[in-house]
Amino acid sequence: MVTLSQAIASRVPVIANVSVLKDEALPFLHFWEINPFRRAGVCEIFSKSSPIKKISQKIEELLYNQRSREKMQKNQISVFERGEENAFKIIKKLSKPSTPTKL
Repeated sequence: MVTLSQAIASRVPVIANVSVLKDEALPFLHFWEINPFRRAGVCEIFSKSSPIKKISQKIEELLYNQRSREKMQKNQISVFERGEENAFKIIKKLSKPSTPTKL
């Protein structure tokens, strides 16, 4: 997840490979962790059961189709900058000195 967030912050088009672990307590846990990012348009998700043709088409699309690449990058900017802005607001609120109460 850290690598995914770094790629999104760097505005790098992302294709995530999600594998289901045999010992996983909840099947498809990794898929459901990353799926919100796919829905937001900041990455694409495939698994080892995805057809190779579909994966290669997406790779070619992101490499050679400037419009597709820019669309994903625009979504990445939107998601990342809103998160940064919200974190900054929270930090500012927490760092404000509290006013002393009168006794």
